[in-house]
Amino acid sequence: MYIHFIYELSHYIFGAISVKYNFIIVIFLIYQFLQLIFNVRIFMLDFKIKKGNNLKHTINKISQFFLGYIIAYCIIILFNYLKKYYSERY
Repeated sequence: MYIHFIYELSHYIFGAISVKYNFIIVIFLIYQFLQLIFNVRIFMLDFKIKKGNNLKHTINKISQFFLGYIIAYCIIILFNYLKKYYSERY
């Protein structure tokens, strides 16, 4: 269960990082679709490759990634707004 949380968290983190480094989006999507095409799931922390993957699972991982992206993007916009607002005010 703990490892599952780490994998899920990594999708959100990679999504957040990709706000600054857009090339990560392409790499992540290619990686996920290759796993889907070859019907495998790669667990890097466990050093395991398991058979069985489906579109629902892939969409779930991609959704986690883009949710991380959207959250980070919104936070950046908020901070930039606040920075501009307070720099003009004081």
